[in-house]
Amino acid sequence: MIHAITQFIFNQKPRCYGWTYLILIPIFAAIYDSIPCLTNAELNFGRALYFSTVTITTLGFGEIHPLHPIAQALTALEALLGVTLIGLFLNSLSRASSEATKRIEQELQRDNYKRKEVARLKGHWQLMDPIINKYISGVKELVGQDKKIGADQFTLNDLCKFDGLAAKYSHGLQTTKIEYYYDQLEEFTEHLSQIVRDIDLGLFPDIEKSCIEFVQATHNYDASGFLIQSRNKINKNVGDLMREALSNYNGPIEFQPNMSMIYDPMICLHKQLTQQIELLNKIGTYVEEITNINPKIS
Repeated sequence: MIHAITQFIFNQKPRCYGWTYLILIPIFAAIYDSIPCLTNAELNFGRALYFSTVTITTLGFGEIHPLHPIAQALTALEALLGVTLIGLFLNSLSRASSEATKRIEQELQRDNYKRKEVARLKGHWQLMDPIINKYISGVKELVGQDKKIGADQFTLNDLCKFDGLAAKYSHGLQTTKIEYYYDQLEEFTEHLSQIVRDIDLGLFPDIEKSCIEFVQATHNYDASGFLIQSRNKINKNVGDLMREALSNYNGPIEFQPNMSMIYDPMICLHKQLTQQIELLNKIGTYVEEITNINPKIS
């Protein structure tokens, strides 16, 4: 209880003490004016206001002074309240100034910290530019080089049309398109995870959310084992059956309980591609807004 009262008295804002100080002047003036024969001079409210002012400010010129014990007690109380309130006012003013300075310093520290994190993000993203380009080239190998890379720019049939499961990578590497895509996805996902680990993306929640969703999509829709194995001779019939069935499929791009072996791996791949391309464009836009660099995702 005592602690609460103490906190209430000593933790007010400066204006609270200032207004209390000013309000006490007319209050005590009204008391002096209402009780006769308290001082050596006859008082009206105007003179009582003057007497109250010189009393609370402890000036005490002396031309008006208390005679009655009640007046002496009142003037002593007013003077004590005045001195106390001035002290509390100055203490509160000093505390408010100190807190304002502290807030400014903290804001400067946060701004400096954020600028450093922006610089780190910019550096990481610029280093990732060739990795992004390789990932995009891997996507285009699957959906067609003439396709604009956007979440709604290619269909499930596009994946079958370009036969990414069995076709060789077009730039001469001894690997299939699907293997090349998954290699580039793994490398890009690892670097994206590195950004999440190395940079305080809590400062950039949109980027953090999109990066995490990208990594989750890599794992949630991972059908790499089945799709890569389907090109081998032992799985050639399965791969051919899957491509033939999907080439004529015009239904919704949803998992099919009765045809899971044929449809689900390619549906996983399509969902992974569409979600991650959309997320990559979002991340690129956010990075561009924050760092003023153009990620060049196309």
